[in-house]
Amino acid sequence: MRSDRIDHRGLLADEQMARAVQRQAALLLRCLGRNERMFGLVTASQMAARACLAALGTQLRMLKAQILEFDRMINAWHRSNKTSKKLDEIPGVGPALATALVAGVADPKAFRSGRDFSAWIGLVPKQHSSGGKEKLGSISKRGDRHLRGLFTSGALAVIRYAKIHGPSTDLG
Repeated sequence: MRSDRIDHRGLLADEQMARAVQRQAALLLRCLGRNERMFGLVTASQMAARACLAALGTQLRMLKAQILEFDRMINAWHRSNKTSKKLDEIPGVGPALATALVAGVADPKAFRSGRDFSAWIGLVPKQHSSGGKEKLGSISKRGDRHLRGLFTSGALAVIRYAKIHGPSTDLG
């Protein structure tokens, strides 16, 4: 059910955006301080800019605290869920992908094979085969974009690890 789904899409992007805005705000404050020291005066526009930046800083700190709290909640749910922990044992699948899979896939038995599941997510072409003749459709982008991204980054992490440490025969 969609309402029961733990949705942590974009938390990383939000945190990265918050860091970028925080860096820009710090730079602006340094510039404002430099003007104040150089000319010995504070204009009305500088005071307004300081007030705006202070408000942004407060909002960023609150956003960061909320993101950390959501991360804690997701990790606690992950640790309490047997299926999520089992999925986490697979190389390339971490707590984020494991919780997203458990929350996003209502009935895994609905898929006849791993290929059908991969096609549902949008990782491989849909297969329409009959009578021994293989017909591959196109790769659909209709699947869960978040899951597709998590699978891709997990696979890239496994590839990077294998390049550095050599291929592993242990598959979990």
